[in-house]
Amino acid sequence: MKIKRSTITLWKKILKITVITALVFGVFYIYFRTNLFTIYTYEIVGAEAPAKIEIQNKLQEISKQSIYKIIPTNKILSYRGLKIKTIIKERLPDTSEISISPRSFHTLKITITPYSPLFRINDKEAVTKDGYVYQPLMPLNDLPMLVAASSTIKIENIDGLPANKLIIGEATSTELLFNAIANIIPKINTVLFNVTNVNVLPYGDIIISDESKESSVKLSFISNLDKEWSNVISAIDTEPLKGLLEKKKDKLEYIDVRFDNKVFYKFTNTVIPTIINASTTQNYENATTTHASTAVSAPTASQPSATTR
Repeated sequence: MKIKRSTITLWKKILKITVITALVFGVFYIYFRTNLFTIYTYEIVGAEAPAKIEIQNKLQEISKQSIYKIIPTNKILSYRGLKIKTIIKERLPDTSEISISPRSFHTLKITITPYSPLFRINDKEAVTKDGYVYQPLMPLNDLPMLVAASSTIKIENIDGLPANKLIIGEATSTELLFNAIANIIPKINTVLFNVTNVNVLPYGDIIISDESKESSVKLSFISNLDKEWSNVISAIDTEPLKGLLEKKKDKLEYIDVRFDNKVFYKFTNTVIPTIINASTTQNYENATTTHASTAVSAPTASQPSATTR
């Protein structure tokens, strides 16, 4: 008996649908009813005991729950990523980033990256060079204290979790400001004094000082901080400031580079600050005050002179 072509086509379609249905139900059965994709191990990188053990135990607890009472959360393709991040942030509030990825059918790898603190803003909170405020687990005593006028806290959403960000003026300028200060602080530590205080004043003035606040460097964020620091280096390599720093660095009150290429500095018991024009050159033989092309004028205790370079 000859079978019609239409009948053959129909049976092919039925067979195809049956196979696809069987495969779908097979996959669902294997995933939901067997242990082939069950998570047994949470591999945590970036956390130390006991926090690591506590997080792993907590994750094992929530893995017993289901989403909408149907979808298991202990499977490699249906774990609760946001819930995992929330648990980690609650236990480790100094966490910056959390990366979650399946490592095998039974292992979920979780990589934790902590914040890197730049300043402390009080006894409990620190701020990163990106402006994020958090509570570190490490001691804060070695961090410079930041005081910022007219600052606000903005709540941002990062990977579904809230994060507090310190804003000084515009958000973009805050990050630029902190990064610029972060680059200058090690240089001041090396050349002048150990930085323990950073005061950001209105209109962009920055006062970086030591623990006693008796020695400071005054900068302006409105200008280029790298250029201002270059002026500082140029000034401290010029007499008489070079000799004064060698003899009585601990008596330095301030170096001020907020005004174009001029560098002001003052030592204790000096009545009038000395001025160096950082854009000029030196002539050590003619120790007189001139403008734009010569240098130096040695200060006296009663009336320091202006120096141009």
